[in-house]
This record gives sequence, C-alpha cells and structure tokens, in this order.
Amino acid sequence: MSFSQKKEELRYFKTKDSLVGVKDQDGKIVVPAEFKVFSYLKDGELVKGETIYFDGFKNDEKPGKNEWGYVYDKKGNFLYRPFFYDNGADYFSEGVRRFVKNGKVGFADRNGKIVIEAKHDFVSPFNYGYATFCDGCDWEKTDDEHKSMVGGTWGVMNFRGQEIKPLMPKYLGNEVEIDGEMYPYPFSYSEKEEKILQFFEKQNGVLSDIYYVNHYSDIPKGSKEALLRNRGKTKGKFPFLSGQNI
Repeated sequence: MSFSQKKEELRYFKTKDSLVGVKDQDGKIVVPAEFKVFSYLKDGELVKGETIYFDGFKNDEKPGKNEWGYVYDKKGNFLYRPFFYDNGADYFSEGVRRFVKNGKVGFADRNGKIVIEAKHDFVSPFNYGYATFCDGCDWEKTDDEHKSMVGGTWGVMNFRGQEIKPLMPKYLGNEVEIDGEMYPYPFSYSEKEEKILQFFEKQNGVLSDIYYVNHYSDIPKGSKEALLRNRGKTKGKFPFLSGQNI
C-alpha cells in the first residue's frame, strides 16, 4: 500500500464587499473574512511565510495607536498586531519585529512567538544585538512633517529584553557603539559556528565589496564585519548561523 499526504495550503479569499479572510485547501474557513486589506491581493492568493498576515484593519474598526494589520498562526489563532512603520507593518530586523499591545511595544519572531513582552512606550528595531527603548516618551512632528520620539526616560536592551548599561572607559576593541556610548559585544558562538565564521571572515573583504556594490561604498570596515557576523536567525541546525545573542 502507498500513502500520500496532502500538502497543507492556505489561501486568502475575498467576499463581494472586498473583505478578506483565509481558507484551507478543503475550503474550510481558517480566519473569517473581516479585514479591509490595503495591499494588492488576489482572491485565492497563497498565504506565504510562517504566519498569516492581514495588511489592514477589521471592517469598521477604529485604528489603534502605532498599530497596523493583524498576524495569525496557520490554525487561525490571533497572535499580535505589528507596530506601524513606514506606511505598513514593521520590518523584521535580526529575526524579530515590533508589535503593539495595550499601547506598549515588544518583539515577535517570524513564527509569531513573542520573544520580548510589550512593556515600553517605544522601542527601536534591533541593530547589532541591541535596541533602544523609552518610557514616558511620545511622538512629535518635526519641521518636515515627519515624527520623532521625544521626552521620557531612555535605555538600551539586549535580545532578552534586559536593560544593559554602557561600559566604563575600559574597552576590549569589539564593543558596539550606541549614541556615543560603548556596550559589550552581544554575540557568542558554538564551535561549529565559529569555524563557519572564520571561513567567511577570510573572504570578508571580497564578500562585503560584492554585497555593498553601489550601496554604502564608504561603510567602515568594522561595520561590514559586524554585519557579516549578524544576519539573523536561520532554520538550519544552528539557532543563529552567525551568532547567538547573549
């Protein structure tokens, strides 16, 4: 006897009034059609990625502060609402992106798992293993009609959501600079990861020149090396192909 397992497929569907939901391959509704989606989406389009994302709001819903869209898991369970950034949902940076809950900001990974709870009024994207945050701050319009975050108490967090203080004047040479302050190097590596990095670092000059051709031609050598060592999470055997945040 031979057995075949049907590959699970989820697809977006649209109602006559252009509301969007998701069905499985058997036509069963996984997420009801109650979303006004702003991006171009065909009826029957395949759901891609690890989660279901609706690029818009529920019908007749009043937009929340700093929120954009909805994210569900593949079983139709609500996960989180992404942080509003650049006219849409926040981008993933170093494997995570910002989300909003009760007006506070936290981080979720590509699988929809909450990795840092929403507890600050504002948090920047992660960069070189750190993110800045503030409490008691708020948006203020600038002269060019853009907004900037002003006021409040500011700090720096690591990938565990822990506040990290800047180093004293004694440095080791591989620190990360944030707003003029130096912070500990935030990555550690397994023996296998270190061997992989050593191989690529021998070719770092050639690789970075190829990667940055016509882009950031004057980026410092140290920054190129840091970017090589920090490319986010992967799906392979190693939690980080290029480093584990500590």
